[in-house]
Amino acid sequence: MNAVRPLSSVAGLCRGNLDERRLIMLQGGGALGADVYLVVSDEGLVVVKDFAPRSLWVRALLGRWSIRREARVLTQLWDWPPSPRLLGRLGPHALVIEHRPGTRLTRRRPWTFSRQFMDELRSRVAELHARGFIHLDLGHRNNIRCDLEGRPVVLDFASCLGPARRGLLRGVVRVSLGWVDGRALRKWERWLFDAPTPTSRSASD
Repeated sequence: MNAVRPLSSVAGLCRGNLDERRLIMLQGGGALGADVYLVVSDEGLVVVKDFAPRSLWVRALLGRWSIRREARVLTQLWDWPPSPRLLGRLGPHALVIEHRPGTRLTRRRPWTFSRQFMDELRSRVAELHARGFIHLDLGHRNNIRCDLEGRPVVLDFASCLGPARRGLLRGVVRVSLGWVDGRALRKWERWLFDAPTPTSRSASD
């Protein structure tokens, strides 16, 4: 599949108007990661993942590589329902991604995050693995959401491994790493459905 080329404008957004169109920061990137913003575009609300605030060396090395890599994964997963659509690359350091509104994984909404929801999520992750992808970051609550129709949404593909292009060893490594996603799903199932201990009752949800 062809690489997604960086553009000077995506959905009416460009470097010149990005600051004024930001609504809120969804996640700060720290010293090495991308800042993630909710932004008003000409096509409505979108998410912008941006390495531009980082240092020159981070932008030039890690930023360019990470943006290019995640863009490739999102393009390959355009027809996988839990994944947001990639709208484009805003220059070499930013992605513009579809905004998928919904609720973050929580125990306070058992009618939303039910066993049926988790069964569907597990089925979707199995589809992901069957296509040769491993997410590797499902252990973070922010990366699993329920959309407005009650369907699973999976976010943040920066760590995702794609299908092995060649070589038996690379394929074996990817298959063996599938347990990472499975372990994360089992963790959330225990957290959602097992009776809380006195210690966990007092923990923040």
